[in-house]
Parts: sequence; structure tokens; C-alpha cells
Amino acid sequence: MIATTTHRFTLEPYSGPRSRGTCPKCGVSHEFSRYIDTENGNAYLDNCVGKCNRTNNCNYHYTPKQFFADTGLPDGFKKSPFKSKKARTAAALARAFSLEPIQTPVSEQKNASESEQRETQSKLERLRREMEQFQAVFENSPAEKYLQSRGITAETAKAFGCGYAERFEHWKKTAGEWEIIGADRRVVFPITDQSGQVVAYHGRAIDDVFIDTPKKTKGSRKEALFQTANAFDADVIFLCEGPADAMALHECGFAAVASVATSIPSWLPNRLAYRKVMVALDADETGDRDAEKHINGLRAHGARAFRLRPEAAKDWNDALLNTGAEALRNFTQVKIYEAYPDYELPPQSNYIEPNESLKFLHKSPHFTGWTNASLF
Repeated sequence: MIATTTHRFTLEPYSGPRSRGTCPKCGVSHEFSRYIDTENGNAYLDNCVGKCNRTNNCNYHYTPKQFFADTGLPDGFKKSPFKSKKARTAAALARAFSLEPIQTPVSEQKNASESEQRETQSKLERLRREMEQFQAVFENSPAEKYLQSRGITAETAKAFGCGYAERFEHWKKTAGEWEIIGADRRVVFPITDQSGQVVAYHGRAIDDVFIDTPKKTKGSRKEALFQTANAFDADVIFLCEGPADAMALHECGFAAVASVATSIPSWLPNRLAYRKVMVALDADETGDRDAEKHINGLRAHGARAFRLRPEAAKDWNDALLNTGAEALRNFTQVKIYEAYPDYELPPQSNYIEPNESLKFLHKSPHFTGWTNASLF
């Protein structure tokens, strides 16, 4: 419900992630509080009229008073001098970007900052409680069986902290109010930050019929990864896109993390400085393009980074299903040798020489030169 106020135009109170838009200045999503008209069904004035919650990094704040002055819409939406909403917004943004940040009194800044911190902390605590509940019921659940059908053992799923949601809720905002539109069954993957704390979770539908989209994240994954507690202790670290890909490589004995996208956290290049890193994004145009970008960024920080492209399938989980763990393990070890001649096999490795039954293994482990296009 909207709190009672004496002002017609007020910042929309937080009522869920969809009550926070994308800041028109810094471009960060779920961090922009928009002004609503309490006398007009709580309608938004415009997507550029509001305040960015990233006060230290952006500090964008465009008020209704400024908006009305710039667009000729004072006193409740009189006829605009602009011919279209697009032109109106462009003119408003031009003025907003030319303005100096509004000088809010120090006492108000402190109160706003404390309120935002409490709101952020409350959302994080709720996410962590929900993730713990999902993890508590994972054993012998439909989610565990789903992962097993994808070649992922219970031991690997437990190492990554997977969970099960019997009712993964989906919400929609209608007429200013949030309402639940349904729920479905999902395997849930915890997304953790640099310190290993859960900051988001990613739900993957396990049934053919689902709501909205088969993959959905709650919380911010921008500065976080899907990872095990000791992933960065390994000699070679694999950077994947999806959680199932990271777990597929884990099944083969390799340390892998997943960005749950093709972008990576800003802190990761520093964390991987001077380390051996195989950038194992999907075998498609987007994966190739972003892999090259990440490799350049990682190398700029001293990492020995190379591209590892699945050849038996588009991604590593499908490759595991298509070839089996032993074959995928040997394929991957060949690629590691090509990139790092000083690589030492893990203890009790099952490595074997390439043979006719593994046609995708077309290199000897004895590195003689760069001949494979999968590495750059």
C-alpha cells in the first residue's frame, strides 16, 4: 500500500524489485525510485523523473518541479510543447544531465542513506532465509532428481549449495499493487559475492510447463558468482556461463565458477591475477565475443587466460551428457596441456591418450605449438 502523504508527487515506496526501475544516467537496474502522482492512480510521471539510490556513485535526482519546468507540464499535466513522449523525455534528460547534483542537507542525506541501507539489508536477509529454506529440502527432492538427469550427482549439487523451490513465486504489479501471478517448481542456485555471502539466487524450471521464463534470478548477480567455497584454491580455474556448466566441469574434477551470464563481476580480474584461467563460455557467437573480451581483461591483470570452447555440444552440461565424464575429463586435460605445458595432473588422474573412440581429442598432451582454433 502507498503510505499517506501530504504531497501529490512522491517517490514510490519499495514494494518489490519491480518498484525500482533503471536509472537513466548510470544504467543500473532495480536502483531507481520513480515519482508517482498520488492523485492520478499512483501513475509514474515519466521514467526519467526520480532518484537513483546509488547516492555515492551516481546521485541522479530529477524532481517533478524540474520536470514540469522543462517540459511545460505544470499544474497537473497541461498540454506539453513537445509533440511526443520521446521528445519530452529527451528534453527533460538533456536538462537533468546538465544540472549539478541537488545539494541535500547533510542531515537528510544521512537519514536517506540509513534508510536505503536498512532496505538493502532487509532484502538480503530475506533472500538468504529463502535460500536456506530451499537448501534444507533439496535432498531427495524433484530438483535433485532433475540435476541427476542432467548428469550432476548429489555430491556436486551439495558442494555448490543447490536448493529446491516447491513454489517459486512470480509477481506482477497491477494498478500500483503487487500481486502473485503463480508459482512453479525450480532448482535454485545460490549466487554469492566475493566474500561468499548469498546476494541472489537463480531459479531454473524443472517442468515443461512454467511461468514467465525458465530461468529467473532474484537479487543482483552483477557482482557475484555461482561457486563452491574453495573454487579459487585450484591451480586452474574455469569460468562458465551457467550453473549446470560449472557443475558439469566439477563432475570431471575441475574447479569452475559461473557468472550466470556472459558478464563478470568487477572484482574478478583482480582475484584471478597471475592465475591460470580457462574462459569456458558457451560455443556460440555471444560466448566467443565475450570470452575474447574477458581474456583481454584478465590478461591485463596478469592472468594466464585462454579460451576453452566445448566441441561436443554448445555448452558443458550438454557435452557431459553427450560424451560422459571420463571422455570430457580427458578432452579438457588435453586443452589444459595446450595452454599450460607446466600443468601437473591432479593426484589419481584417469587421464588417457587420445584414441579413435574420442574423435574430438585431436591433440597429443605433448604441446608442440598453437594449432587449435579453440585457444586464443
